Amino acid sequence: MTSSSLTTSLLPSAIGEIGGAYPQRLWAKATALVSAMWGAGRLAGPAIGGLFAQFGVWRLAFVLLAALALVIALIVPRALPRAEATAGSEPVPLVSLALLTAATAMISLASLRTDPLQIGGLIVVGLLLVVGFAAWERRATTRVLPATTYTSASPLKWSDLAVAIVATGTVTEAFTPLFGQRLAGLEPLVAGFLGRRSRSAGRSRCSGARTPPAPPRCAACGSPARSSSQPGSRSPPPSSRSTRGPCSSSCGRWGLVVAGAGIGIAFPHQVVAVMGSTPDEEEAGRATAGINTVELMALTFGSAVGGVLVNLGAPVVLDSARYLFWGFAAIALLGGLFARRSEPR
Repeated sequence: MTSSSLTTSLLPSAIGEIGGAYPQRLWAKATALVSAMWGAGRLAGPAIGGLFAQFGVWRLAFVLLAALALVIALIVPRALPRAEATAGSEPVPLVSLALLTAATAMISLASLRTDPLQIGGLIVVGLLLVVGFAAWERRATTRVLPATTYTSASPLKWSDLAVAIVATGTVTEAFTPLFGQRLAGLEPLVAGFLGRRSRSAGRSRCSGARTPPAPPRCAACGSPARSSSQPGSRSPPPSSRSTRGPCSSSCGRWGLVVAGAGIGIAFPHQVVAVMGSTPDEEEAGRATAGINTVELMALTFGSAVGGVLVNLGAPVVLDSARYLFWGFAAIALLGGLFARRSEPR
């Protein structure tokens, strides 16, 4: 969580600089380049984490993350120029944050329940809290998202929703290594690469790509391919070393590539859509800064929803995998619709 929070905190600063440093025709390429910089970490991270798990000392991985965070905290103040002190700061949108926190808590609680009525009730309460958040933001003076988000003529709300869907699609990476070990009997080191190689494939394709902002639908195609390629056995032993398993068949491997390509290609274009959603430079800056908030909200909600879907299939791991990937495929289809609505008319 430390490295993830650090990444999502620094990303909007880098994207915000793109709007002022480059002409609009280069925004997509510059954003793709920033996104591609995650590649080295995305490949090294699973390798290091897999090694810790391989030797049964996985707790040390969190110690390493804490140590790296401390090193970065010492380097950054010396590497970055000091900002001038501002006269004042904007108030914190406490009510909006409280509504979001409560909504996430309801979805998270649903992932811990087994009774369908309790799960459904908690999800409904969570969705109602999200609606309450949007209603409050529309008329509040202190908001989490820019005021432009809530105007009917602005495409910003659709762009933000598309960014949220793209971010939500990455949540499946957290569960893929589990399925790799339980269903295919892979070693932790190998299983750790399953969720990451799809993301790397997508990011390697996005730099300089001139594609319409609808690739979230690619992720929708790839997710069912991942789940449909699982073996038919409902409870294979974890120690088995079957050559078939999640993403080990041809269908599963291509499912990972398609899903990763959809995520990697979509992200830069949707970010550019957010940056260009309004001609007002100040409001555009707020919209760009809001990308970080949208991503964090999506990752939090997506993790909770993923827990619900996996729990629905328990204790059969194969059913959990199918619930997860088909569920997120349906969510990805919504991302394609949102991306289409965000296009300028």
